Amino acid sequence: MKGLIKKRVALSIILTGVLFLISGCQNKEDIMKGFNIFPKSNTEKAKEYVEIVFNAVSEEDEDAIFDLFSDKVKEEIGEEELRSQIKELIHFYEGTEVQSKEGVVEDRTHNEYGAKKISMKVLYGIETDNGDYEIALTYIARSDENTGEEGFECLQIAKKETVEETEGFLWADYEIYHGVIIFE
Repeated sequence: MKGLIKKRVALSIILTGVLFLISGCQNKEDIMKGFNIFPKSNTEKAKEYVEIVFNAVSEEDEDAIFDLFSDKVKEEIGEEELRSQIKELIHFYEGTEVQSKEGVVEDRTHNEYGAKKISMKVLYGIETDNGDYEIALTYIARSDENTGEEGFECLQIAKKETVEETEGFLWADYEIYHGVIIFE
């Protein structure tokens, strides 16, 4: 009987240790997120951001777009310059959104000692009654080490014809350029 109790205690200790090791590199929020039955996919989040941007552009709501950018980008570029870029975006975009095309979403997760950083790259198409547009968007969805990095890094826009007709068209390097970039 004593041998059976010792085995159960030993097994309990081993199982507790295994559970601790498995979850040791995660914080409480990460563990709880695992219980979310229907989390939003990255594609749904990207589409939501694209809709917010183009609703704000249509309504000429500069502040709504400005607020999407990270504190880091706002400091790096400067508030005045970023607002100027947003005004150019509002002026550049013409038409009323008819349909947004499903985009391509790429996410990268960097996990260092339990601190996560999730970055997203999005390519999306917008059809309007006055022409079609392509956008490239990069943003930090989560940064445990520096929450000031969370938000948009770079929002690039071009008319679809510019993308299709320019031989070798490339979006600007999002790791170098931040803010709003317009390809005319």
